[in-house]
Amino acid sequence: MNETEHVFFTIFAFAVGYAIAYSVKNVRRLYKEWGLFICFFVFPTIAITLLFAAAAIADEGDWLVSSAFGGGFLIKMLKPR
Repeated sequence: MNETEHVFFTIFAFAVGYAIAYSVKNVRRLYKEWGLFICFFVFPTIAITLLFAAAAIADEGDWLVSSAFGGGFLIKMLKPR
């Protein structure tokens, strides 16, 4: 992986961590807005995509990429709604 790919992968890791935290914090609100039918089709797709992205980040084995993932997750979880 060259430097440009590493930078973009680190930004991607931050975004995935932020997205996982967003979905964890707001699942009840989104359920109330969208309803059960839409959530039944949308949430599993989003969850599977984010989990596979997190697995790809974990397989990378780079401390900077993992730290960016954790930073994105923590920033969203600690931020008030």
